[in-house]
Amino acid sequence: MSALGGVALTQFWQDRRETIARSYEHRREAHVQFLKTFNGYWNATAFHTMYSEGPAPSDLDPDQFEALFNALLTVQVFASAESYRAAEKARDQLMAYMQTNGMKHLDDLQAAFDNYVRAVRKELGVK
Repeated sequence: MSALGGVALTQFWQDRRETIARSYEHRREAHVQFLKTFNGYWNATAFHTMYSEGPAPSDLDPDQFEALFNALLTVQVFASAESYRAAEKARDQLMAYMQTNGMKHLDDLQAAFDNYVRAVRKELGVK
């Protein structure tokens, strides 16, 4: 009987470790995807000039932000509330920056982005 209990306990701890690892990977992947998407929009805006081809960032259709909103939704589902709030603020600052076609000073955007990165590092235990 004690052997059966030992097997059950071992299985429980193994399942728990796998669940924790899976949860960590989901959170990490959600943050990586958000950061990549965020960075793409930021770079597209920062390097836009009046001579650039295509619409200005402020002229983009809301549907063209689908990747950013989907990445933020994934962060909302898998990440901590603190990280999600920081990601939302970073997104808001990015959208404000894009509305100026990259002409707004970067301080607010950089501060919001740095705050998000700090929250992610804290959540994922990255030093």
